[in-house]
Amino acid sequence: MRIHGPLRRWLAAMVAAAALAALGGCTNPFEPAKPPASSGAGVVEDYSTSRKVLDTIAAAIAAKSDGASAYINAFADSTTAGDLYGFHAFHDQSVIDLYNQTAGHNAPTDWNKTLERQFFSYFMGVEHPTFAFTLVWQKDPSQPSDEDGSDRALLHRTYALEATLNNLQETIMVGRCDLYLYKNGPRWYIYRWQDRVDPSIGPNPQVNKDELSWGQRRLESL
Repeated sequence: MRIHGPLRRWLAAMVAAAALAALGGCTNPFEPAKPPASSGAGVVEDYSTSRKVLDTIAAAIAAKSDGASAYINAFADSTTAGDLYGFHAFHDQSVIDLYNQTAGHNAPTDWNKTLERQFFSYFMGVEHPTFAFTLVWQKDPSQPSDEDGSDRALLHRTYALEATLNNLQETIMVGRCDLYLYKNGPRWYIYRWQDRVDPSIGPNPQVNKDELSWGQRRLESL
């Protein structure tokens, strides 16, 4: 088939453009479009010390859904309620009482790793989904010094989770906790989490309604 007129000139121009692109390192106009590269938003999981466990949790929350694995891997596997090193969390009693006041609510007697995984998935999906998250841990000044041994640790911490979008910033989780960790092989795990409300805010905040404790956020996921 013979190619005439405008079509022949268009093809010649395209071939010339492709040759120039190859020589100059530019994109070839005939090359199929490539999908965008991965954002690489995963979290480096570091549980090498008790404090690194907390750093990894903060990084996981900042990564939101991309941090699900890093978050849940910070906790020991749950076994029976009486097992010494299975993960179990305990909410502030005032939080449980407030939750149970609502019709149809009955707080679980055992908050285990399965429920913790459910909480993370729920929280990242519904709470300020377009906001950036920043979790800040600090030592709890109302508690005695940490107990940080070679294979067991008890860390007393306050926490505050900030949600930020442009110039808007809001605290959406605040409270205190006692974290019990143990070392198994080269890494540490959280096996007990005793959660407490910030006494200056209480279980029913009056100023910023979103300033809820970790325990309250957990119960919201049920």
